Amino acid sequence: MEPYKKAFKSKDGKMNVLKAYNSLLDKWPVPYNAISVDTSYGNTYAIVCGKKTLPPLFLLHGTATNLTMWYQDIKEFSQYFNVYLLDIPSEPGAAILT
Repeated sequence: MEPYKKAFKSKDGKMNVLKAYNSLLDKWPVPYNAISVDTSYGNTYAIVCGKKTLPPLFLLHGTATNLTMWYQDIKEFSQYFNVYLLDIPSEPGAAILT
């Protein structure tokens, strides 16, 4: 089964989400580093924001969304934390969009 079928009804739907996803990352309000994370469910995508000297904060998105759901909050969180935003495998994030 194609991975997109787990989170999307069509390849066009997958491409529309990818376009919106990349658009939000292009406007991300704080600097970030993209990383790849190996999990027991496969490889996934994450971004890291904030200073490494700050306490870590791991943010997981809700069902049927991706790490871009934190767009409105990341500026505030990254002032106080080294924030890790993960795309959960099998959800409509970069982990299955690429």
